[in-house]
Amino acid sequence: MAITYQWLNPPQNCSDGPPLQFTTDANTDFWQHTHYHFYRDNGHFYYWKSKAARLSLLVEVQVNANSKFDQAGIMLRKDAHNWLKISAEWLSPEEAALGSVNTLAGKSDWASQSIKPAKSWILKIEISQQDAIVSALSGQSWQQLRVLDISHIRDKDLICLGIYGCSPDGPGCEIIVQRIEFNESAL
Repeated sequence: MAITYQWLNPPQNCSDGPPLQFTTDANTDFWQHTHYHFYRDNGHFYYWKSKAARLSLLVEVQVNANSKFDQAGIMLRKDAHNWLKISAEWLSPEEAALGSVNTLAGKSDWASQSIKPAKSWILKIEISQQDAIVSALSGQSWQQLRVLDISHIRDKDLICLGIYGCSPDGPGCEIIVQRIEFNESAL
């Protein structure tokens, strides 16, 4: 069965590839309220829908950053107030971050850890019903970043997932998705 992809907030410059490539628009982000007290829902999200109870998505993303906080990764989404993003985020030539933002009822939280910048990052999410495990490949081993309940993101049995990118503070950056591995099992 062929997967049908679609865009939320399509970027002005994109190629469905392979590889998927796009340039983020300036001042784009997915964030809701907490700590920074601003609301943005204008980042780019290339996604598909699934009704599978168990699924996984692995992506290898390259962020050709221009500004602090340029980022890309995996997103699960129900609406502007309920979503999860897992990111590789550029901070400076010497520092990057692996992070996840869980947004529940219009409030975002952010869990992150500093890493060295890399040419690309490999991120993975494994979903079983209402639970998700988020991991990143660090060297030769997988590092668990987060385990969480995602029941606020599933709409009945439907979930939207895919690749996102944004540039909260800068003019935009190039995102190249080198690899996408999607697996699902039927309900």
